[in-house]
Amino acid sequence: MLGFISGNEVAGVLEETKAMPYIKASIRDFKSYIRSLGKQIPVGYAATDAPPVRWQVQTFLDCGDDSERADFFGVNIYTWCSPSNYELAFEEVTKNFSTWDVPVLFTEYGCNYPKRERDFAEVPVIYGPEMMGVFSGGLVFEYSEEVNSFGLGNSYYDNKTFVPFKDYDNLKKQLATINPTGPKIDSFVSKGIKKSCPVPNGRNWLPMTSPLPRTPSDEKCNCIAKKFRCRTKETDPANITPLLGTEIGNAFNFICTNKPELCTEVENNPIDGVYGNYSACDPLITVSIVMNNYYNLYVTPESCSFNGIAEINEIEENDENCDAIGNVIYSNTNIYTNTNTNINTKISSSTQVVKESSRETITIENSDPNLTSEAEGLENSNTNDCTGFKFFGIMMIVLFFII
Repeated sequence: MLGFISGNEVAGVLEETKAMPYIKASIRDFKSYIRSLGKQIPVGYAATDAPPVRWQVQTFLDCGDDSERADFFGVNIYTWCSPSNYELAFEEVTKNFSTWDVPVLFTEYGCNYPKRERDFAEVPVIYGPEMMGVFSGGLVFEYSEEVNSFGLGNSYYDNKTFVPFKDYDNLKKQLATINPTGPKIDSFVSKGIKKSCPVPNGRNWLPMTSPLPRTPSDEKCNCIAKKFRCRTKETDPANITPLLGTEIGNAFNFICTNKPELCTEVENNPIDGVYGNYSACDPLITVSIVMNNYYNLYVTPESCSFNGIAEINEIEENDENCDAIGNVIYSNTNIYTNTNTNINTKISSSTQVVKESSRETITIENSDPNLTSEAEGLENSNTNDCTGFKFFGIMMIVLFFII
């Protein structure tokens, strides 16, 4: 195993830079897990050759603590389209990385325009004296033919055969002409300069660079799931898509828009660098946390319905392994972590707060006319817009499916 790539071409424009804290957090967690196994396998990132944001992306992944930084950086580049030369295709990117303090390589190369059959004349240049002091070679895109016509041949998986194209023979001939030399990994000494983290500016970088999103914890997330009095009926996390206009998404946005304090513990806000205590749980749990907090505020059957997509649940008996982790309970206007083993006492306390408060009937309408809730609530209820939570759905899906 040569290494792991934690993400490929995730950010190419300004809006997409909001995803980069999650990529760096995944690098941190991959590296931590690999170290726990007693192994040394580098973890890096493959960037698109997008000049508007590439410099900020690469500096972000190179700044900060070593436990979070990328071990190598890859660039997917197609600037050499034969006929070409070093000055036209590679000089700028080579200068750009000349002071880099981690290994850099081409994680994709091999332009197939204007002609489909590639001669790979760039190979001697990539492995030549002008570039070998900066780049550690590269990977041709790609081995098997697909609809994009970049394959070196056709793979037939039924009989496990590979039929090479002329591109394959051309690449083989070019690789035979080179004799790259470089330091062994054990003797490698970086001559580069460690970078400072980029600053949000609205032009080519949006998110805060610290803190990073939280490390997922099945233990913590499964423990809180045992304490839900109200939860979604959905059982497949893949179907929880809060920003895609589903019933569950409407319910989530309804709660977080009108009662943002109920969503604090699941907030994912890279712009401000705010990540709730349970923000790394899978979407099934995070949505249920919000529904449960809403139910604990009113404690009525109607407050755990949301057009029939949620249900009241019997709380599981106390689990000694979970007691120290804590439980999210809503009480009056505060979200807090409760380490009291008697969760029912805290729920009763929350209910009592509602009963003793002055009351009024409020009607809050969502953009979906089918999702209107009339409930007895606290006076001066907070109806601020929760723009900090709008990024929640997409990033939860990214975190849940990342490999």
